[in-house]
Amino acid sequence: MPGVARPRRSVRSALALGLQSRGYDITLMSYRTADEIRSGRVMSTQVMFHTALQHERDLALNFWESQAPRIEGLGISVAAPDAAGGTAGGTAGGAAGRAVDWLGRLDRYAQSVDQRVKLAGWAETFARRGGRLVIHGASVTDLDFFASRYDLTLVAAGKGEVASLIARDPARSPYDAPQRALAGRFTPVVRDPVGRLPSGGLVLGVADTVVTNDPVTGQGANAAAKCAASYLASIVEHGERPFDEAWMRSAFDRYWETARHVTKWTNAMLAPPPHVLNLIGAAGRAQPVADRIANGFDDPADFEDFFYAPDKADAYLASLVG
Repeated sequence: MPGVARPRRSVRSALALGLQSRGYDITLMSYRTADEIRSGRVMSTQVMFHTALQHERDLALNFWESQAPRIEGLGISVAAPDAAGGTAGGTAGGAAGRAVDWLGRLDRYAQSVDQRVKLAGWAETFARRGGRLVIHGASVTDLDFFASRYDLTLVAAGKGEVASLIARDPARSPYDAPQRALAGRFTPVVRDPVGRLPSGGLVLGVADTVVTNDPVTGQGANAAAKCAASYLASIVEHGERPFDEAWMRSAFDRYWETARHVTKWTNAMLAPPPHVLNLIGAAGRAQPVADRIANGFDDPADFEDFFYAPDKADAYLASLVG
């Protein structure tokens, strides 16, 4: 089967394991060992919703599903402006001190597994199944080497020399600066998926290398799982034909059909207009609204039907009392 190199981090090892299970010759490069990942700092807090969890089940990578608690709902809680000592998402003042405080029920449960446990376990599984796991921080020179010897080279790198190969796409990136004052803050951006190496070789960006969203909607891990599933399908369906630039762009475009809904929703939540604030407030008075918003965390495409346009939002709320 075609050879596929996957520098740079093991955080996208689900795709490597999926390809490995289908007989592809895979090299996975990571700058940390599995033990270093497992004992390292917490990389993020994340919740995986049904669609992302199902992608892991489809690859038989849901090693911890029976142990992780089931998350049956999620809510939004915002402190009222005059709530002394209250903070968004906190408990000071209780419900009476909150401008918004509701819980939506999920149609199908979500789960959260410490990513250090998951990614270390996947890296070890990949190596145990015969995959080549190279512990080394990838450079552009390394990518040139891989691109000349493998049919396809995929890059998962959020910053540094390697990430600079993937240029910002201004047509899909409305922001050019961070939108919130967070520790380790970053600019939401969509990038051109194809990077060109000094040798003329090409690499394809993966997940948040090409689509980086603000964490306000908690979609990073879910988007990575969906990207892995989409790229896996595109690679397998392509068979033995060359993975040229046209294919790379078509593979990204396929993923973008899912990712664009996440980006649109996340950007809308960074500066929500009045009708969105009205919807969020209405969820505290109408359980169907709370449930629908909660389930949008799994399938953000649903927001197209009621969230972005004031007339659609008004019509949806009216339909609940009509």
